[in-house]
Amino acid sequence: MNLGKKIKELRTERGISQSKLAQGIGYAQSIITEWELGRKRPIADAIIALARYFDVTTDYLLGLECEDGTKETNLIFTEEEKKLFELYKPLNIKIKHEFLDFMSEFVENAEKREKQHKNKP
Repeated sequence: MNLGKKIKELRTERGISQSKLAQGIGYAQSIITEWELGRKRPIADAIIALARYFDVTTDYLLGLECEDGTKETNLIFTEEEKKLFELYKPLNIKIKHEFLDFMSEFVENAEKREKQHKNKP
């Protein structure tokens, strides 16, 4: 969703008029209209004001973050990668470090074995 549509969605969900939003963030109502129609894009200061007004992050307004605060991503993970992450996620920080050290060593050894295997006649 583009920024203008997101501004309009946030505004209408909360039952706020363009005029009230304009007063709340210190911009003219006509500018709000331009943003919502996609004719103009808000400057950085306006984006910050909008984020504060709607109590959302600037990343959310810019489409870089989901409503729940997670980052938008176009990455696609395999089922194995998802399972690995689900195993890692609940660990405490100390165990996460141990896990990462173990995985680094494991990958390094696997690469060595693969290299040795390729060099055999």
